[in-house]
Parts: sequence; structure tokens; C-alpha cells
Amino acid sequence: MNQTLQHLLIVFGLALLGPGFAHAQESAPMVRREAGLQLYDLDNFSLIYKWQAPSGRYRRISFLVGSASYTDTRQNPARSNISAGMGYGLEKRAPITENLHFFHGPEVSLYLAYQIQEKGDNLLAAAPGLSYLLGLMLDVSDSFYLSLELSPGFDASFNYSDGKIQALSVSTGFSTSSPALSFVYRFSSPKRGKK
Repeated sequence: MNQTLQHLLIVFGLALLGPGFAHAQESAPMVRREAGLQLYDLDNFSLIYKWQAPSGRYRRISFLVGSASYTDTRQNPARSNISAGMGYGLEKRAPITENLHFFHGPEVSLYLAYQIQEKGDNLLAAAPGLSYLLGLMLDVSDSFYLSLELSPGFDASFNYSDGKIQALSVSTGFSTSSPALSFVYRFSSPKRGKK
């Protein structure tokens, strides 16, 4: 599992840094791209990468930063945890004023956690989600903007251990308890792939 987290970080690094190292012909079409940091409750954060599709909408990938831990309290058996998540969504944007824009669109996500226990069965937890993004973007400059978004939706989670599902929960709703505040940098780079 540790290699999986490393692979996720490498893929994100290549997606973020790849356009800067790409050398393309001057006639290659340019694509608007965005990369930034999202904060939730000032405790949790994710990295976000967006690119403009030919339709004018933006596609987005969010990487919920993973974690790894080892706990040995001497009273309880030792255990290790590793977790990571990812989301993919679409954004449609509409101007409100020259510097303020409204955006909305669907997003799917998946969060995985794996717990390895010294004694007992290991535990796999998964939480898929489907939400609808609603947000505001404030342009600070041509290359930088701030955004605030809510994502009402549907979430499920389950824990798998000992060869069967141990726990299952489903929730849905519109909550303002954890809006996301994003700090995003804009840039353009040559379109990759077929010309």
C-alpha cells in the first residue's frame, strides 16, 4: 500500500509539472490550466488541478492528501494506517461581475484507508461519493484567484474485514459546515496528445 501512495504522489507531480517541461511547436494550441490548494476547516486540505476542455468547461482532479501512521500504545496491539483519496469533476463557469464568477458541476470521489493490525484482521475502509459543486471565484489577478465552494451530495462508506463487510453507512445532504477555500494559480501550456 505504501507504493500506492508513492505512485499517487508521482502522478500528481507529473500532472502538475509536466506542462512546464513540455516543449511544443509554436503553432500548438494552448490550454488553460489551474493548480492550487483547497482548505477544509483549516485542518484538512487537498491539491487540485484543473484544465479547460474544448467545450469551455473545466475538468478537475482533486488529490486528498494521504496519510500514514504507526501506533503502538503497549496496552493495545500495534497498528499501521495508510489513506488517500481522489475526486474528479466538471465545472461550468458564469460571470457575475468582471472579477467574480459562479461555478457549478458534478464531482465523484473515492477515499480509501487501510489499517494493518498486529493482532486480528486488517481493515479496508472505502468511501465513494457523488456531489454537486456550487461556488464563487474571485479573481485577484490574471494568474491567481480565490474560491469558496460547497459540495452537497451523497456519500457512502463501508469497512471490510475478516472476509466480509463489517459496517456500512450512507448519508446525503446540503451542509455548510465544511466549505472549501481554494488558492489557485492559472497558467497556459501547449495541448498534449493528438494535434
